[in-house]
Amino acid sequence: TAMPSPAAPPPRPPPAPVVRELAPSELRSATAPPEPADKGAQPEGVVQWFEVAKSMVFVKGAPDKDAKTVAIAQQGDLVQVLPRRRLDGEGHAWAELTGLQIEHMHCDFGEDEDEAAFLLVDGDHLGLGALLRGPLPCSEWPARPFAPSMQEPESGSGAAQGAAEPGQEEQGSSAPTAGGTPEVQTLEVTQSEVV
Repeated sequence: TAMPSPAAPPPRPPPAPVVRELAPSELRSATAPPEPADKGAQPEGVVQWFEVAKSMVFVKGAPDKDAKTVAIAQQGDLVQVLPRRRLDGEGHAWAELTGLQIEHMHCDFGEDEDEAAFLLVDGDHLGLGALLRGPLPCSEWPARPFAPSMQEPESGSGAAQGAAEPGQEEQGSSAPTAGGTPEVQTLEVTQSEVV
């Protein structure tokens, strides 16, 4: 005859956590990012923002003026870059775009190319002057940098479908309805202020 097996001992409770009370200064430094001395100053972090200062600046696939152009930045564009500059063979500084910025700009990479993109910061040596302005203070950062725009409708959203392309002169367009009479559609364009 088989003997019944002894019951397993009950599981032990986990050890009590070590609790230490933090001083107010320790608590602030542990939970909040460091505050810059000047509230509008550029904080040290993982990204920076620059503004494109020329009418057109080529985005290159490597920090080299002869590298493949993968996109074009327009004057007034705000671009998100990594905080460290890359130097080319001649010692000129290049800003490396973040992955989100590369995706937002729809950079044109080849199949076997690294998905890295760069903007020359200053083109004085090419007779172009400053190409980028920055790094920008936090007060000039975009509020919603990569929010979908009229040109980039969210998938499944019918609200942005049929939106006018940039450069169209018309305020509205007419489209036939089921009854065959044109219906006037008006496109309202708003501009949000960056605070």
